[in-house]
Amino acid sequence: MKSRHIIATPEATNADIVMAEILGWPDSAPVGGTLFSEVGMFGIFPLLILVVIAFNVVVFAGGMVSVEGMQDKFDVVIANVPMMSGDVWQLTLGNLFVIASLIFLFIEIAKATRTDTSSIINHGLSLVVFIVCLLEFIMIGGFGNSTFFFITCMTLLDVIAGFTVTISTARRDLGVGEGIFGA
Repeated sequence: MKSRHIIATPEATNADIVMAEILGWPDSAPVGGTLFSEVGMFGIFPLLILVVIAFNVVVFAGGMVSVEGMQDKFDVVIANVPMMSGDVWQLTLGNLFVIASLIFLFIEIAKATRTDTSSIINHGLSLVVFIVCLLEFIMIGGFGNSTFFFITCMTLLDVIAGFTVTISTARRDLGVGEGIFGA
């Protein structure tokens, strides 16, 4: 098995290199100035907002129905997947929203390794997305279900992990650690 070595350009961020590894880019492809760069649209905006917008479309396009009626919308089976055990896994619309949220949360955490200005803007916007989700969950009919609760929790994790990872990365990049200032 050949080991892979990504060639990173000077402007490549840690998120660029991680995503290049995950996506399996060729060894010779230079990494930098990609989708996750400071100028890239996806570098600034939190991706979880896409799931929140899609959820809002489902809730508001269906009209304001009862809580039970809204839960029924998210319990609609999209696919039946037969398993080797003989069971049938039923993929619902709610499951699809949670899966998409998990994928976007992973990408957001990978993006959090950046320490540039766009990262700070991204964390601020992630906080706004969390506040909007929390308010919708508490105050608007159709959002008080387990699926949206999980999405709201993921937006909170995005905020906490984003700030934590960015601070840790910045400390490492600056060489700040125990013992430098007599602590």
